[in-house]
Amino acid sequence: MRNHWLPLLIGCYMSLVWPAWGAVQQSIHHALHVVVQPAQHTIQVTDQITLPEGLAVPGQPWQCRLHAALTLTSSTPGVHLVRQESVAAASIGGQVPVTSYTVVLPPGVRTFTIRYQGPVHHAIPPSDAHNAWSMPDTPGLLTAEGVYLSTATAWYPQGPEPLLTFTLEVQLPAGWEAISQGQRTQHRREHTATFVRWESPTVQEEVYLVGGPLTEYRQERAAVQALVFLRTPDAALARTYLEATERYIHLYSTLLGPYPYTKFALVENSWESGYGMPSFTLLGSKVMRLPFVVTSSYAHEIVHNWWGNGVFVEAQDGNWCEGVTAYLADHLLQEQCGHAVAYRRATLQRYTDYVTTHNDLPLAAFRGRHNAATAAIGYGKALMLFHMLRQQLGDAAFVQSLRTLYRERLFQRVDFFTVLAAFASPAGMDTQAFFQQWVRQAGAPELRLRAVTAVPQAQGFQLRAVLEQIQPGPAYRLLVPLAISLEDQVQAWPTTLVMTDKRQELVLSLPARPWRVDVDPEFDLFRRLHREELPPALSQMLGAERALVLLPSAAPAPLQAGYRQMVQRWAQAFSQALEIRLDHELTSLPADDRPLWLIGWDNRWLPEVRTAWTAYGVEVTQEQVRLPDATVLRRTQDAVVLTARHPQHPQRTFAWVAADNPAALPGLSRKVPHYGTYSFVGFTGEEPTNTVKGHWPVFTSPLSALVGEATEASAQRTPGTLPPRRALVSLP
Repeated sequence: MRNHWLPLLIGCYMSLVWPAWGAVQQSIHHALHVVVQPAQHTIQVTDQITLPEGLAVPGQPWQCRLHAALTLTSSTPGVHLVRQESVAAASIGGQVPVTSYTVVLPPGVRTFTIRYQGPVHHAIPPSDAHNAWSMPDTPGLLTAEGVYLSTATAWYPQGPEPLLTFTLEVQLPAGWEAISQGQRTQHRREHTATFVRWESPTVQEEVYLVGGPLTEYRQERAAVQALVFLRTPDAALARTYLEATERYIHLYSTLLGPYPYTKFALVENSWESGYGMPSFTLLGSKVMRLPFVVTSSYAHEIVHNWWGNGVFVEAQDGNWCEGVTAYLADHLLQEQCGHAVAYRRATLQRYTDYVTTHNDLPLAAFRGRHNAATAAIGYGKALMLFHMLRQQLGDAAFVQSLRTLYRERLFQRVDFFTVLAAFASPAGMDTQAFFQQWVRQAGAPELRLRAVTAVPQAQGFQLRAVLEQIQPGPAYRLLVPLAISLEDQVQAWPTTLVMTDKRQELVLSLPARPWRVDVDPEFDLFRRLHREELPPALSQMLGAERALVLLPSAAPAPLQAGYRQMVQRWAQAFSQALEIRLDHELTSLPADDRPLWLIGWDNRWLPEVRTAWTAYGVEVTQEQVRLPDATVLRRTQDAVVLTARHPQHPQRTFAWVAADNPAALPGLSRKVPHYGTYSFVGFTGEEPTNTVKGHWPVFTSPLSALVGEATEASAQRTPGTLPPRRALVSLP
């Protein structure tokens, strides 16, 4: 699935893959010999195909399809190839012309050889560099820059059987390298050519062939070989990734079970990408050099070798693997740093701000990410689903369920319901109800707290409150975490309310007077957040269906044109309806509910809204912005993006964007969408380079309530703390 210690572990590894041997026997086998000819954009292939016994039935032809530009013949006596038709088939990255064939075999023959050759080159289409979810893609190409072939290319005969094994021998130009799944068993460099052989005895969903003029780095201190292939030699960068590979494989082998392959390779791509394949990842030059990738996204691609590229996805009821991978990689790394609560809040914030009734879809309909809404659902909602399972089971049972699922389903296709069923036994969970609520059903619960009171009783106090689900439609069954702050106690009193109806009353006996109630204070539930739970953020601007933009009429024409183009690109990327006007066209700021973009240092409405940042300790003048930590962003050097609540309309978010250098605006329009959950962002230079980012504090929440006759002084008190949580597993 694209997306994303052998000697010491051989006994454990064999027992681990044993359940998949039945699938191996029923899979097709390809023995591929490939000659790559970049100058002609062509490949020459000899493929010895062995059909499983179930398919090699006398009189029953084998159906397959192949790229229409490849000329196909067979050298096996008695084998007849009947060309059926050519069509344009939709695939990842575009349309591929394919030809269908019927292969008629002689009685008793299930191994035969075919040969084919021809051009395979689908140019990389221009991408919208200003769309945060746009990634240039191609179903396959072969140029002087490199080779990229996958199942989307239809570069080898593809039949109805779902899984395959293969060997792949490749002849490439001198100085080139070839990478595929499995283990490299031959690697010979000669003066005129390079020869490489890869073997995959474990079943796969497809065969990849990628490569180009690359420099190889390797590290073999552990039984799993770590490899890095770079287009430009860089020993220091390679060492960083080699060490990260070893660290992550050790971490996740300890957590989930032995790594399912004998190597993991980072391959630098000839175009910007972020793909995860079985036992390797294909990253673009800029992507892999981003400073945060090695400590975040890179772990995500490695974890895909357990989920998606180890246990395969049967996507009929949704792509489950992105959620569990994000939870065990992105969330876990934040958890290890003590930032899990903030990460979950940001996850829920993206869903709240980007997903509406018009673009929502159930997890069962998610196949892949292509915009902010699908990312918030397929990654965020699914991530929270696995977090809720963990909260319900406890860490030990949660991990054991993951390990059992991995051990029993490795190299098999698994659907969402089967994944959830792996957690059912230890939890006593109604899998069907859980599946229906969180996978088949779109939407999210939304909570409201009210009628919070406390009265003394013989021993301690009795707390009463009402919790409501205010979303349209039926009630969700929820396990709602609560934290009760008690008089003269540092730690809060934690409890869980089982909620099965739209309205649920809480009655709780406590040993001391409660003075504050917080509902889901650590964002453990998947739910739609209240606006007051969230700080002002760019996601509220970008996720709105419509917005108003006020451009500075006093700005020079080139700057004004750059601003206009910038916001139009954001509107296109986020399918947003924009009204763009000059600031002098309005006599007052509109009172409607649209988010408002104020653009430019010279915007006439900037003085009117400066007070919106006062509560956050921010000082805005005509020449600079001083942030609460004393960081200064200067008009002559920096680009500024600040959000706030509108002073007259607290439910509305507005943003001010200003950069006096027109050359910085293309980069700003490309980068700002990547900072959606942030309240403020600062950049410098023409690139521009991010120098500061952060979130404004949240002062109140409708899911936090003072109890009884709480005074203003009570409102300033620090709530009781909850016990710290341990990460699911610690960094090695």
